[in-house]
Amino acid sequence: FFSSRRRHTRSLCDWSSDVCSSDLLFGVGVPQDYSRGFHLTLDAAQSGYAPAFFDCGFCYYQGWGTLPDSREAEHWLNESLSKCSNPQSAIILGQMWLENETTLYSLEKIIEIIAWAINTLNQNPYKSSWLWLGQGYYVLGVIISEHKRDPETGVYHFTKSAELGNMWGQNILGCACYHGQGCPVDKLQAAYWWKQAAMQNCPEACWHLGLMYYQGDSVPVDLVKARNLIGFAAGSGRIPDAEKLFQHL
Repeated sequence: FFSSRRRHTRSLCDWSSDVCSSDLLFGVGVPQDYSRGFHLTLDAAQSGYAPAFFDCGFCYYQGWGTLPDSREAEHWLNESLSKCSNPQSAIILGQMWLENETTLYSLEKIIEIIAWAINTLNQNPYKSSWLWLGQGYYVLGVIISEHKRDPETGVYHFTKSAELGNMWGQNILGCACYHGQGCPVDKLQAAYWWKQAAMQNCPEACWHLGLMYYQGDSVPVDLVKARNLIGFAAGSGRIPDAEKLFQHL
């Protein structure tokens, strides 16, 4: 998801060549150069240029042009949130909270700031905001479902995320439908959402859907589809069970 981000700004520039950090980070009009883009961003942020705070935190979070550093990411994203009211910062801080990479916020506070970010993004008509909105609904849904022990409300947010095309929202909604967590069991609906996520190359969704085709679980047995899907999941290196099964297909 985060790799799709694109800042439409020319504020963080190397004025000797009129090249912007965002252009360098995303390879827009120039060869992609994470290192140079990051250092332009860092210089601007350390100079107190507020619009650079988010970019700097994002680079530290992603490891773009620098080693990943959750403490630095947390610092700059929090600066962006507190001084620029940037809803994207709130969403990444929520992601970091789930990954135990930030200690700044309590459970109730992180829910509050992500809900604020979602409300803010809902007022923005631009399509680029939908990408962040989908991720925001997904992150909020996971926090509420797993940490507030409220799977029904979690499914509400997963559905919002999935409908906005977020593959993580689609995958986890498929899991909820398959297992009946926060909603009635509906394996055909699970297969539908896993297919939507698999078309966006979500390894977990490919594994779940491939296993359904392999076992004939609520869908016709299709070993060709099963092999293709499970093979992709295995190739991600993130799903050991997929790697084991793929060796026998």
